[in-house]
Amino acid sequence: MVKPTLEYHPPARYDSEIRVYVHTGQIGNSSTQMLVKMYRGEEPLVSGEIIYVKANDATRNPQSVPEELRKAIGALEGSPAHP
Repeated sequence: MVKPTLEYHPPARYDSEIRVYVHTGQIGNSSTQMLVKMYRGEEPLVSGEIIYVKANDATRNPQSVPEELRKAIGALEGSPAHP
């Protein structure tokens, strides 16, 4: 994860039933944008994005997002934007 950005709206309470939605916004060459939303009923509680960068474990250099992952995300969510 290289960039989490969250905006907090009215707070949830201990007994709040919340719904959490996460889906892929865009897939770049080495990064994936995940969009996050949380609701209590119809009231938005949290919105934001999380950017992940695929990196080589040994060198920590960015790597391309594997085509298999792109296809799997596309099959689950439809085709996210490519670079």
